[in-house]
Amino acid sequence: MFSLISKVDSVLSNIGMPILKHPIFYSCPIGLRFKICDIYPDHENYFNIVYNCVNKIYCDFEFNILRIDISIDSSLPKSSKLNQISQSLNIICNKANLPTPHITRNANTEDEFDIFECYWDLNKFNIDSERLLMQIILSDFPPSGGYSEFGSSTYFFNTNKDILFHLYDDRGLDLISSNTETLRPFYIKYNHLILEEDLQQINKTFNNN
Repeated sequence: MFSLISKVDSVLSNIGMPILKHPIFYSCPIGLRFKICDIYPDHENYFNIVYNCVNKIYCDFEFNILRIDISIDSSLPKSSKLNQISQSLNIICNKANLPTPHITRNANTEDEFDIFECYWDLNKFNIDSERLLMQIILSDFPPSGGYSEFGSSTYFFNTNKDILFHLYDDRGLDLISSNTETLRPFYIKYNHLILEEDLQQINKTFNNN
């Protein structure tokens, strides 16, 4: 039986991105990139409107693995890295109402940051998706209760269908798969949400298959 990490690594390989890289949409051959809404953050109901739009898309899927990455300054001594990981993970779990990760992995990079990967088996507990999605939406807004580690670092996987759902912040989300037919229903259903600057490329991907 594959571990959570092996299952996620298999999906990443199948979607054409063996190592998770940003921007995710531009790093994979098959995907959709959605804008969330056309209003601005100064709207009094902005966060709720964004959440309602995101949640409609989220509820169209069943995800079995959650991954959240914690970025660590690679120049820090080991003890400081461990302390930073512990503090960040504690905040993440408290804010999103998550249990302790079921498995973790250190991923050393050539960048100025190392990545500490946290994985949850979504079949083992009832995720508070509303709370987690809202935390991602709020990640650029600390005065409203946001925490930056959620932004561009939270990934939902359906490993049975090679699907990656990546809400990167309040502005948009990437939906990636290994197969155009898996995403075609959502290309049709949410066509009005596709980012205009990416529409030509996305139309070409789905109309050539």
